[in-house]
Amino acid sequence: MKSNVIIDVWMQHPTMRFINQPMFDSLRRWTGGVKKVTEEIPVEFTIAAMDKGGVQKGLLCAWWGPQGSLISNDEVAAIVSKHPDRFIRYCISEPIPAHGSRPGIEKMCY
Repeated sequence: MKSNVIIDVWMQHPTMRFINQPMFDSLRRWTGGVKKVTEEIPVEFTIAAMDKGGVQKGLLCAWWGPQGSLISNDEVAAIVSKHPDRFIRYCISEPIPAHGSRPGIEKMCY
């Protein structure tokens, strides 16, 4: 019998730049009342949450905010390289380039 594979197609492993954004204040309240995260969250935390939810793989994405990168492509690549059995890399580029071009996008995505 073939088993189903559950893949989360839009996930982020939060950096402190990401999780401490004001837009996530309510999320921090829901997860224990932490006002500000002061240490990087280990990737094992995300993997444990995936295991609890029965998720075998995650499409891991970078995140860009108005102030710049909140989760960088390099940070995503580092996680995926350490856990290729659990994550698939998804890169992003600056949504509105300040200089009108996207140099290095090929390097970011491959």
